[in-house]
Amino acid sequence: MSEPGWTKGPWERRKAMNFDVWASRGGLIATVFPDCHYTIYSGYVDAAAVTEAEANARLIAAAPTMAEYVWKRAEAGDAEAVAIWEKINASR
Repeated sequence: MSEPGWTKGPWERRKAMNFDVWASRGGLIATVFPDCHYTIYSGYVDAAAVTEAEANARLIAAAPTMAEYVWKRAEAGDAEAVAIWEKINASR
């Protein structure tokens, strides 16, 4: 199994205009926007879209922790974890 190739965690979610996910070393990992691009400019903000964007940013920020758990389970021989790890790394 290959080692992880992404930026080491922990990552954290920060709220500014949108929801940013930052690495512990200070690098920006992702910016998550609510799925209401055009409505923001008209002065209307879809609260459900903002809530969803925040949840998506939390999920992205938790990715290193979840991946580490899957890696450890796969290394211990858990077949389901091995399959998940292979899917994570399929595009490498």
